[in-house]
Amino acid sequence: MSWKTSKFASSFVSLFIDSAPDELGDSRIEAVRDAMLEAIQDLAASPAHDTLTRRLRWAPHAQALWYLRMDVMTLLSSERTEAQARQCLDAITAQFRGLIFANQISRPSRLNKN
Repeated sequence: MSWKTSKFASSFVSLFIDSAPDELGDSRIEAVRDAMLEAIQDLAASPAHDTLTRRLRWAPHAQALWYLRMDVMTLLSSERTEAQARQCLDAITAQFRGLIFANQISRPSRLNKN
């Protein structure tokens, strides 16, 4: 997903989000943000890494962070195996429960079972 598309999606979604302060929600959003930043902190420095770090730090709400998950996955899988990147992303995705609409979080796929 390109930066412009992601920015558009984030801006569009922000129209529908209640901006009332919620201290518990704010602390959970910060925990998700920290988990995403921690996931990419050990990766090699690159323009893509710097851009994503900046976008994660300045994401205004949970929806914006939700849309940045795929960028995190892309960066992780560029230096690790896809399975390792997926495992890391699954842990981050679980932290979004209750922060975004339930229908945005996909159900576990039967295809992944062995």
